Amino acid sequence: MKQTTPKTRAKSARKTETPNLLKAGDVLTLHITAVGAKNTALAELPNGFTVVLPEGQVGDHVRCKISKVITGAVKYATANVLDYVTPTSLNLPVGVGQRITGTVSKAGPKNSGLITLENNFTVIVPNAANHVNDNVSVIITRVKATYAFGTLLESRGLQAKASILKEQASFQLQAGTKFQIEIPSTVKTYNNYFVFQFKGSVLFLRQGLGVQPGDKVLMKLTKTDSRFVVGQILKISPLSSQQQKAMIQSEVRTMIQTGLHFGKKTVRCHANMRPYLWIRKKGKNADRPFVKRGRHTINVLRTRRCLHHSLMQLAKYAAKGKTFLFVGTKKSAASLIAKTSLLTQTSFYVNTRWLGGMLTNWKTILKSIAQIRPILKEKQRLIRTLLEKRHQIKERLIFKVNLLRERSRQLVTKGQLLMTKLAKSQAASNHQDLIQTSKALILKRQQLLARTQELVKNYTALTQQSHKIAEQTTLLRQKGQKLVEQKQTY
Repeated sequence: MKQTTPKTRAKSARKTETPNLLKAGDVLTLHITAVGAKNTALAELPNGFTVVLPEGQVGDHVRCKISKVITGAVKYATANVLDYVTPTSLNLPVGVGQRITGTVSKAGPKNSGLITLENNFTVIVPNAANHVNDNVSVIITRVKATYAFGTLLESRGLQAKASILKEQASFQLQAGTKFQIEIPSTVKTYNNYFVFQFKGSVLFLRQGLGVQPGDKVLMKLTKTDSRFVVGQILKISPLSSQQQKAMIQSEVRTMIQTGLHFGKKTVRCHANMRPYLWIRKKGKNADRPFVKRGRHTINVLRTRRCLHHSLMQLAKYAAKGKTFLFVGTKKSAASLIAKTSLLTQTSFYVNTRWLGGMLTNWKTILKSIAQIRPILKEKQRLIRTLLEKRHQIKERLIFKVNLLRERSRQLVTKGQLLMTKLAKSQAASNHQDLIQTSKALILKRQQLLARTQELVKNYTALTQQSHKIAEQTTLLRQKGQKLVEQKQTY
């Protein structure tokens, strides 16, 4: 009976289990253990497979979907990253494609040399055992958590590769290019600049925003030369691509939970809203908006992008001390609009209905007002003239009535005096004179009464005339209102 060793059992187990462990379409959570050529992430599995990912950093835990499986002499699989479960917290001193210069401290296995960097990080260089204690230049080809692999630049082929990398680096260092870098803790300063090596050139990075050595920053190159480049700091501690993706996913998830993706009914959709709706990519209804229960679904990714752009613009205006107007008339938004405006203390808000066009068509409203103003002035002039005439007539009538009242009072007083004289007079001789005097007074009284009746008739006629003038005033006012309404409709 043939005996089996643990190695042969492991080999036989791998031969029987490996084909069934991975297949296209599987969704796995993997731990990235290395970064290889072109910054591809590598995850090594216990079954002997290596999963190649298009992006990632050493130490990341990612959720990915297998797209292709190769089971030849070299077993590997390719996958696409779905999301980042746990981003890495490792801060590795080197990266793939980076050129470093170091001293080979000792020889390693298989004629390799070892270069020790900070935090006991080791770079393994093949065919470098003969360069112990020599200062060599190395290009990093693969990076792991505690060590990395690199190749020497002494050979002709490697020198040609180094020149190509140098040309690529010089091509990338163009004015306007942005980079995320970490300022060395031992950086030197010159005037108001940080000075250190960056991609084979000397970088003069202008100090600003309170940046200190050792901080991570986002910078922009402003000037480039064959040996020197000048940069400007744009942001402190920028987020990595993984962190940005995680933040975007979290924000989109929150927007969906709060219902921001619910749109209006399809019959009420405006044609200009189509670019902001969720469009189907596959199936019979490709290139058509996604509809659920008679309502469109809003593309929250574009909504987030537009909100971010609006926030940047509002921040610029707020920094300049501008005044804002918040508008929101829906019942659900009215209280939030008022609260937000009051908190700013320099803004106005409209959370109820307003006159049509007062906010969105103000220029046209001003033109209409300018056309109506002459009509209103003419109307006011006519009304003022009519009122002045009416007031003058009324004053004349009141003056005449008061005059008649005064004369009647005087006549009554004279009559009372005569009656008193008649009562006191006892002389018969004077009785006839008194009778004649009384007759004369009675005659004068009748004349005065006749004249009074004529004045009353004149007063009645003037009153009727004032009523006619009032009716004419009403007609003119109605005509003026019709003219105003006709002007507004035009």
